[in-house]
Amino acid sequence: MLTEVRVIYLAFLKICLFKIKPQDIPVSSSLLAMTIVTYAIVTMFLLLVRETVAQAIMMTLLEVSILFGFIYILLRLVKKPERSLQTLSALYGTGTILSLIVLPLYFIISMYDQQPVNPNVIFSLLQFLLISLTIWNITVMSYIMRHSFEAGVFTSVMLAISYMCIVLSMSAFLFTTEGVS
Repeated sequence: MLTEVRVIYLAFLKICLFKIKPQDIPVSSSLLAMTIVTYAIVTMFLLLVRETVAQAIMMTLLEVSILFGFIYILLRLVKKPERSLQTLSALYGTGTILSLIVLPLYFIISMYDQQPVNPNVIFSLLQFLLISLTIWNITVMSYIMRHSFEAGVFTSVMLAISYMCIVLSMSAFLFTTEGVS
């Protein structure tokens, strides 16, 4: 079992490196369930750097649900619902890989945020790395969407950015308490 999980996550890493396509991973509801659970766990750890446990749980559920609904609806609209399992597995699996790469950066940045004075060069470098990883994430998502929807590069990039904007907007709307009396 452990070897199979390792092989699957190596496949997700290869998708992140654009060496294989999302259609190269198996069509499996148990694989989708595994990727959703691991994605949720890693997302929780990322959110716990800055959020309370309750907020992290709710934000994780929101993000997992939005991705699922977004892809499910889009695949229905383009009349390719049979690609749901592979597409969602690829997105949750690659999201897990990329989140694990980002996790140490989040911890380091949060430590710098708590310092009275931030060393500008180091903090700027960390922010640059975080932005670079975000761009990589958008690129991987658009790569998966391009293959799943048989869409052009521009369309798939816009879909990936739209998904991220929806998640950020919904999270800000539901979980931001600043300025509320």
